Amino acid sequence: AVADRKISGHDLRADITTLQLKADLLPTTETHSGTTFSGSLASYDTHLFTDNLTSLTITALSVASGDEEPMWLIDFKTGATFTFTATPTIVWNGGTPSFSANKHYTLVIRKSGSEYLGTWLEF
Repeated sequence: AVADRKISGHDLRADITTLQLKADLLPTTETHSGTTFSGSLASYDTHLFTDNLTSLTITALSVASGDEEPMWLIDFKTGATFTFTATPTIVWNGGTPSFSANKHYTLVIRKSGSEYLGTWLEF
């Protein structure tokens, strides 16, 4: 039984309990449809937008309980036109992103203290 296992005298039960507690923080995928989105995004989720977006408005970045290093991954394609707005203010690596029409983007945002730090990839 797992409860009886020890490696070099170390009881594995505490490690298993820790892993079970952290399992709630494993990333999940939130799929969003439609050409516009306005709302809050949960931390430690991958936010996948299935339709080409014309507008992405992030009204809040919510942090999961117990999440010590919150991150958000946002994956989308832009439509022929595109506008982006985010609250809170995000400090972007390399400056505010400039989005082009009909492109694929991945945004990664991380909370560090009271700041939100972001970077992006264009494909």
